[in-house]
Amino acid sequence: MTITGLALSGVDAGNYVLTQPTTTANITAKALTVSGVTANSKEYDGFATATFNTSFASLVGKVGSEVVTLNSGSAAGAFTDKNVGTGKTVTVSGLTISGTDAGNYTLTQPTTTANITQGIDRLRHYRRE
Repeated sequence: MTITGLALSGVDAGNYVLTQPTTTANITAKALTVSGVTANSKEYDGFATATFNTSFASLVGKVGSEVVTLNSGSAAGAFTDKNVGTGKTVTVSGLTISGTDAGNYTLTQPTTTANITQGIDRLRHYRRE
């Protein structure tokens, strides 16, 4: 990084030559978040796996017209546990970003909520003949 605009002043300034300094700095990647991901409620099945909808998902925090695209093809979801409950947290993983400017960003995986409802007993009754 080049620094400009520094100047000497004072009665003896004419006796000196000022060289503009250079220095280094780091530019860190900007964090992006995802909005618009919704989890689907499900009936209890003994597993914590979750399904969700990314049709309305969008990136939040992108700078100007930079080219960064959200990819959801490898996304997966999981409830915090397999038990029945309402408003349960669903963690999403596997979302990625691509595009010309993707290297300037990091992606924070979203969370959302959904319900696990009680299952209906589906015993079949067989008639003896």
